[in-house]
Order: sequence, then C-alpha cells, then structure tokens
Amino acid sequence: MPPKKKRESGEEPERTQEVPEWGRLLAVKRPRMPLLSVFNPPFGPWERRYRRGHNVFIKLALFKCERTDMALGDVELKEIWIRNFKSLKDVRVKLGHFNILIGPNRAGKTNFLEALDLLRAIYFPRPGSEQVSPFLKWWGYDKVVWRRDEKLPITIGISLNVMDYGVIFETTFTGIGGAFRLLKEILEIKNIVRLEKEGKLLRVRHDRDFLDRAWENILRESEKTPKIMGRYIWPPEWKRLTEIGKEGLIEYTVEVDERANFLRWYGGAASDILIGGIGISFEADRRAVVLSPAVTGPDVVGKITTQSLLWAVRNAMHRLLSRVLILRPVETRRLREYMDRPVKETRLSEDASNLYNVLYTFFLSRRGRLPGRVEAALRDIFGSDVSVTFDLAPDGRIYMRVYEGDLPLDPPMISDGFYKVLVVLTAIETKPSILAIDELENSLHLEAIERILDDLMSADCIVVATTHSPLVIDRVDPKDIIFVERDKEGATVMKRVPDPEALKRRLAECGVTLSEGWLYGRIV
Repeated sequence: MPPKKKRESGEEPERTQEVPEWGRLLAVKRPRMPLLSVFNPPFGPWERRYRRGHNVFIKLALFKCERTDMALGDVELKEIWIRNFKSLKDVRVKLGHFNILIGPNRAGKTNFLEALDLLRAIYFPRPGSEQVSPFLKWWGYDKVVWRRDEKLPITIGISLNVMDYGVIFETTFTGIGGAFRLLKEILEIKNIVRLEKEGKLLRVRHDRDFLDRAWENILRESEKTPKIMGRYIWPPEWKRLTEIGKEGLIEYTVEVDERANFLRWYGGAASDILIGGIGISFEADRRAVVLSPAVTGPDVVGKITTQSLLWAVRNAMHRLLSRVLILRPVETRRLREYMDRPVKETRLSEDASNLYNVLYTFFLSRRGRLPGRVEAALRDIFGSDVSVTFDLAPDGRIYMRVYEGDLPLDPPMISDGFYKVLVVLTAIETKPSILAIDELENSLHLEAIERILDDLMSADCIVVATTHSPLVIDRVDPKDIIFVERDKEGATVMKRVPDPEALKRRLAECGVTLSEGWLYGRIV
C-alpha cells in the first residue's frame, strides 16, 4: 500500500484513542456480531479470551490501544483467481494498488467486478438479506455459473500478505437447486498452518518446523505460571491443548457445522491466548486448537492489539471483504428526484442512492464543510466559486444545493458530470478496502477525468476500474493496466504487460500512444 496521504486543509486531524491500563470497560454496539470479546486480567502468561455473545462487543483493555482508520492496515492484496463465474472460467490476475481493466464489450470486465461483489455478499450480506441467496440479484445460480452449468461449483480465491506473512484464502460454493452451499474453504498461512473445511469436517495441519519451535516456547513459558498453594493455575484452554499434545497438533480433523466458515469462528465459541510469543486459538467451540505467532496489529474494530496471527488474519479478511464497494454507473435522474430524511450513513451504496446522507454526515462532522479532498477537486474542476451545502425541505427531507458564486442550483439544475465527480470522491472518503468503478469515464470531461484519476491513484484503498476511454489508458502507467479479452471458447482472459518499461520504449520509437497501440496493434 502507498504511504498515507497527508491530510488536506479543511479535514479534521486523526484522533488516537488511548485506553488506560486494566480497569476500563468499553461497550460498543456491533449489530449481527456473534461475538463477545473479554480481555482477562493480567494473570500469568494469558492475556485474552473471547466468548460468544449477542449484539454487544465488549472489550476490557489490558494495554494501551490505538485506533486505526486505515481500511487495510498491514495488508497487501496480491492476487485473485476466479473459476466458473459467468465468463470467468479460469482467471488468475495480480492486483496492485491501482488497476485499470480495458477490453472490448462483453470481454468480462464487469464480470470481474461482480465476482468481487459476490465474495463480499457471501460473507457479509447487506442488512436484511442474510437469509436470501447471494445469487438472487442475478436471478439465480444458473445465471452466474459458467455456461449455465449448475453442476459446476464456483471458486474465488485471494492471495495476500498480512504483516509480511503469506496468506491464501479460497472458497468454493454452489447454488444448485436455489440453495447456497459452502462446499470447501481453505485458509493457509504459509509455513505456519493450513485450515481446510469441507462439508462438516475441518482439517487442521500445522507446519512441523513451526510447531517444534512453538511447542518449545510454550513449554518454557508454562513453567513461569503462578502457583496457588503449590499448584499451577491453568486456564481451561490449556487442558485442551495438553489433551491433544504436540504430535496430535500436526494434523487432525474435527466436526463443525456445515454452514460455518473461517470468518465466523467456524460456528461456535472461540478463545485466543498468548504464551511465549505464540498465539493459541481455540476454534469451533474449542474443539480445534491452532497455533500461530503472536503479532501486533488492528483487531476487528480497528484497535491495535497483540493477538495471534490467525486472529490477525481473520480481522484483516474481515476488513478486506466487508468494505468492498462496487460503484455502478450513476443514475443522475434518480439522484435529482430522490429526497429522504437525514440519516447518519458512512458507507456509500453501489448505486449511490444514499449520496446525500453520506455527504451530509461528512458535512455535519466537519461543521459545515465537505472533506478537503472533495472541496479541492470541485474547485479545480468546476471553478473556485463553486460550493456545496444542504437544506431541509418543509417536510424534513434533505437535499443538496450547489452554489456558483451567489447563484443557487437545486438538484434538477446540477449536471450529470458534477454528480459523477461527487460520487467518486465521496466513495474515496468512505475508506473502502476495495473500490471498484464500472465505466469510470462516463459523464466526465477530459480535465475531470485527469483530476479524478489523480485522486484515485492517491486513495487509501485498492482501486479497480473499467474503461473504454483512450484518455484514461494514456494517462495511466502500463503496469497498472489489465487487458481483458475472450478466447475462442468464450472464456475471459486477463493479462498484464510483461515488461512495462520495454513497452514504453517501443511505443516511443513508433511514435504512438498506448491506446493507439492497443487499438491498432498487439501489446500482450
């Protein structure tokens, strides 16, 4: 990820929330979070325990914590592969911080974005749609599987770095018969542990070299455990660890709920303790024991804590998948006509229908100002005398008003391009993990496209955008472009330029631009 951009004028400085030493109880509502987190007192080498709860996330802090607002933190998405989704029969592509997909119509560019949306919907459905099939928006599973062959499963996998550890996450599922089923899920931390769930069975396999080192550290630290009346005080989790033993941890299988998955703690209570620099995670109602290094990083609510690497990976996956934002082409007519009562919202919907509420939330939090990035871009593109404010209709509904100097412009008078710029800039400010934009150039003038590209390249998120615009292609670096086309079978093929610098020299020698070389020649 690129270094964090310095805050611009008009933006409030980041705030660090410090939690005192042992004794303060923080209760934060966490809707639909099947987890109750409790930090135990500093008793022996054990630092933390998690238990199942309802809709409250409670943390009792033992050490100083800092809040991080970064969507991904120490996470780098490296690669994604997709099999049997629409035209994506077997696609594997490396992703950078900024990615532009170019190709002819029906090549599969939008299908790639929709695959990202499907992965999010499987693990983090929109509120109210938890019990609905994730394929419903496409009218059923047969509409999204390769060649409408319902016998085929769909697989989506990602490779990423979490705190410099290589991680692979892959999920395979089906919707045959109208019912969603998770067939297989793999979570592998390279050279540490591999968790593979298939049906009702969860198979855990530790790397032997790591297990030898970890077990030695655990035994060494366990001797320092405090005694009461001459007896060691063991937590309940330690009994389970000693029951399995070192040899039993190398590879074993436990039974779990068929609907359970890694991001939901395999469907049961879970706990996490730290001993001698090793995190011991108890999953699936503590039937499974997983060892991994202890690391320091953001937890699920963004606070910096010491935790097991397995839980750090889970938190990273949570932040990555839950905050994916897919922006569809903006329906400006709907935005002009839509008015609603003000509601605090911080996430933009994929059709930007809640644009007013998200902007109004920013507007109030900054005491009547939009974020500095948004204000600066609007002035650069539309003029220094342009400003945005909000008014309430007589019935209490909110609407946006734009001023050109002293001239007020109500929603029916605002241009399509203004809305498009505002939507993209607002999307960046909501800090998604992945921002995917379909048809980036729609409704935008050349100067507006250049400015928007600058903001996207400096955004604190992974950007994936599709385009047919020669200006966009010529404005970006060849290393950021992914060429999309179809083979003779009709399957999507995605390629990057193998040597971007050599391509630049070749284009300069021929006196043509990248868009001309792509349109009239063969680049990859």
